[in-house]
Amino acid sequence: MKKLLLLLFLIPNLVMAETWVCVSSTHPLKDQGTLSKYERQGNYFVHKSFFAKYKIDIENEKKIYATSVSDTSYWVLSLDKEKKIQQKINMTSGAVYEWRGDCEVVE
Repeated sequence: MKKLLLLLFLIPNLVMAETWVCVSSTHPLKDQGTLSKYERQGNYFVHKSFFAKYKIDIENEKKIYATSVSDTSYWVLSLDKEKKIQQKINMTSGAVYEWRGDCEVVE
C-alpha cells in the first residue's frame, strides 16, 4: 500500500512539463518584439515554432544554460530562474544576434 501511495505522488511530477513563455523586447532583424515558447522535454528545451531543440548543458538553482547547434549556426539560451528573463544569442558565419526579454513559467 505504501508503494502504491508513493507511486501516486510521483506520477504528477513525471507528467508535468516546464514551459517558459518569453517576450523579447526586440528582434534583431525585424525591429519588433517576438514571442518564444520553450517546453522542457527531458534534458532539452524545445522551441516548436522554429523546430529548435536546446540541450540543457548547465542547470542550477538560479540559471539554465542550453545550446542548439546546426550546420549554419550556434545558439545559446540562458534562462534566469530568479529574475524570469531570457537571453538568446545566435552565431552564424559572420554575424551575431542577441535577444533579451521577460519570461513567465506557465506549467
